[in-house]
Amino acid sequence: MANSYINGQCTDRYGIAMNAVCEICLLDHSSSPPTIVGYGTSVSGTGLFSVLASGIAVGGKVVAVYYYEGTYGDVYDLAGAEFMTTASGATVSGGGS
Repeated sequence: MANSYINGQCTDRYGIAMNAVCEICLLDHSSSPPTIVGYGTSVSGTGLFSVLASGIAVGGKVVAVYYYEGTYGDVYDLAGAEFMTTASGATVSGGGS
């Protein structure tokens, strides 16, 4: 297992960077059900984030979502594309969706 920094950007449904700070949650989709492997926040005004994902196998798939408190509980939305972890701790792909 490895640790990888997942880099991406919170965007709205139109692909525009979120102005507010996004609370980030990383989900490991190689397990069923998906498990949470990292938390973080984005940079205000840009939506950019870099979150450490822990305990992910090399080549593991991670999805970043942002979440906020809604009227009926927390709301989760896609924060970036699907990421693949590497041995160097970088991401092969990803970014705003």
